[in-house]
Amino acid sequence: MLDSFLGEEFSVQTAEGGDQALEMMADSKYDVVISDLTMPKMTGVQFLTEVANRSPASARVVVSGYVDEMSIAKCCMVGHRYFIKPFDPIALTTLIQSLSQAKKLTLSLKVQDLIGKIGALPCPSETFLQLTNALNSYTSSITDIGGIISHDPSLTAKILQVVNSAQFGGARKISSVPEAVQIIGLELVRALMLGFEVFKFYDAKESAAGISLGNLWKHCLRTAVASRRLSELEGLPSKMCGEAFTIGLLHDIGKLILASNAPEEFRVAWDKSSQENIQLYEAEMLSFGATHAQIGAYLLRLWGLPESIVTPVQMHHSLTRADYNMLTPALMVHFAQCLTRPEPAVPKWHFDFIRELGMDEKMAEWRSILTRESSQLPSSAL
Repeated sequence: MLDSFLGEEFSVQTAEGGDQALEMMADSKYDVVISDLTMPKMTGVQFLTEVANRSPASARVVVSGYVDEMSIAKCCMVGHRYFIKPFDPIALTTLIQSLSQAKKLTLSLKVQDLIGKIGALPCPSETFLQLTNALNSYTSSITDIGGIISHDPSLTAKILQVVNSAQFGGARKISSVPEAVQIIGLELVRALMLGFEVFKFYDAKESAAGISLGNLWKHCLRTAVASRRLSELEGLPSKMCGEAFTIGLLHDIGKLILASNAPEEFRVAWDKSSQENIQLYEAEMLSFGATHAQIGAYLLRLWGLPESIVTPVQMHHSLTRADYNMLTPALMVHFAQCLTRPEPAVPKWHFDFIRELGMDEKMAEWRSILTRESSQLPSSAL
């Protein structure tokens, strides 16, 4: 059926069950593997687990008539995307095309294998599932959403940390979760929820690469908050302010992938960067054939995040390749990284790029504003 929608560019093969499909995969490579959750002899979860082990570069899609939260949670561990039957074949066709395009944009098969082996979204917690449902419901109130968050102490701490940060809070400390949700907005709650689940998943694996995932989370969170604040200061539309926050929060997700799934090679790249005085992304290219920016973008494409988020993540170490005639969320993330780090820690090319844009004076103005707002907050604020 899909042949008629996909066209001649794609070849579609079908199997009667998981056993037959695995036999077919022994002889051929497949860009996308689509599986029902319920099959004879082998379940969809069992089959896709085998696919992840044998052909990690294949994107995995689950199609099922089950809509309960636990079934979806299991599917999220083995599949990159989830479709509930009955589904629109055009929507599935579009998904297959986008997943194939994501593979083409990744330079290295080694990187595709690496990302494929980690599975899809980290296993959703009960809080994640409840909060997703509430955010997607038109009847949920701020109080309802705040109540769900309040049942997860770790997520509560992160939400309050953000709302009491320099760019969100005022002099008054916010301690109520519903009030915090009202201040930061539902879309930023959604972004925080995704970012927190991802970092929590990798933190549990405890990287052997020697980097501090806690410090990386703090860096991403500072960048996200500052990116949003700078976007507000420059009068960007609300949607773009939210995008700047999400990009900032997820821009270094590729480092998490490398540190947790290829720790020894990432440690080599990390040491090479320090010893030879080159940028980490340059050392990553030598070790992996791709940078953490490209790796993070590939995973986000598999997860279905919009290009308005994915492309800036991919470009955050190669901004000079793009033509920027106006302020964008991607630029705000770049500026925020410079303003939230000590100047000696900021790579020279960042400053060169800022000079090319003629933004030296504006950066000084922003630094003054962020410093002044930070000084008005209690020491526990971000």
